[in-house]
Amino acid sequence: MATAQDLSKLFKVVYGKKLENLIPESSILSKRIPFKGAEKVGEKFVQPVMLSSEQGFTYNSDGSAFALNDAVTAVFKQAEVDGVELLLRTAISYRHASKAVEGPAAFASWTKLVVKNMVDSMAKRLEIGMLYGNAQTAGIGIVESVTDEATADTGTMTLSEASFAPGIWAGAEGSELEIYSVDGDGVADSLRNAASITVTSVDLDDRKITLAGTEAQLDAIAATDVIFFKGAKSNDMKGLHHIANVSGDLHGIDNSVYTLWKAHNEAISPAAPLTVSKVLEGVGKMVAKSGLNEDLILMVSPRCFEKVNATGAANARSFDSSYSSSKQEEGSRNITYYGQNGKIEIIPNIFCKNGDAFALSPKDFKRVGSTDVTFTLPGKPSEEIFLQLANNAGYELRCYSDQGIFTSSPSKLCHFSGITV
Repeated sequence: MATAQDLSKLFKVVYGKKLENLIPESSILSKRIPFKGAEKVGEKFVQPVMLSSEQGFTYNSDGSAFALNDAVTAVFKQAEVDGVELLLRTAISYRHASKAVEGPAAFASWTKLVVKNMVDSMAKRLEIGMLYGNAQTAGIGIVESVTDEATADTGTMTLSEASFAPGIWAGAEGSELEIYSVDGDGVADSLRNAASITVTSVDLDDRKITLAGTEAQLDAIAATDVIFFKGAKSNDMKGLHHIANVSGDLHGIDNSVYTLWKAHNEAISPAAPLTVSKVLEGVGKMVAKSGLNEDLILMVSPRCFEKVNATGAANARSFDSSYSSSKQEEGSRNITYYGQNGKIEIIPNIFCKNGDAFALSPKDFKRVGSTDVTFTLPGKPSEEIFLQLANNAGYELRCYSDQGIFTSSPSKLCHFSGITV
């Protein structure tokens, strides 16, 4: 019979240096923002940041031996970044394991679907966390309405158009949710369901999520409630939405005191489709505030991307090296415009909600923590990857990550809200 040691050795041969290549292209932030370690102090990772410029200037015009004003030095502080642990488990039967130990080819043939699915699932949760982790007013969606089903202990909630992202919910059947009521400022407050509520089916066209739970829990769900994956509300990383909208403490520093430590918000009011002129206007404000002088990416929902693509100003668009004047092609995967900062590359992100868009420079961000996505045991990379199940005839395979997203320049992040599609 195959042993955990046999399986672990084969895993290292087949996948040891290839995990990064398995990350799906839909993981835009993971692909563009590098993972880097940081100094860990206690439970947090620490990064030094500059919050203000040098101000100890003295002016003089009469040629005298003038007195000097006091030095007013730049302010430096230590930002504390929470690395968030995320662990995914799957089980493998003895029968399947015994067929896999004939050699690397047999192991790769049998495991490639399992391993790829685990990497895809982990990458998806990380991408969602980097966008909406700790978003206390947004979660992964907001309830628009609730319908009781004829079947006991089953209900359907419809998400609001602005808070819906198809990539978050595609394949979400079986996931467990926590749903919170909101207080006066829209912040998630009281948990509606003490026990688990499970997604049983998803209707992406109508934004409907069918749920299984107790009748009392389902009856308690109401419009404007905020939705989170189980355990994620307070334990997920601080994503772009949180960084852009938090007022006060951000990574241990008060952003109401330091202008450069606060992101820019561009609310489209009244709500309207996103246009290139709106994008350029928001980016212009970022430039004025932060001195931004670098290329940006603007992540939008797929539906928002189509609107911008259809209405974009032709004279502002640039084409990549694949453009040819000798042939005509319609459509595009990414669109690039020029603003005060330089290039603005507009990218559809299936995990971005219809009502949101995020502009940022990837080089100003990094992912910090003790480890990127891995199948090895933390602190024990040489030991077995497969674990013996205690009460079942099989093995367990685990995928693990400990990381958070961080920027030393929050003022170079812009959140566009109020977008309609």
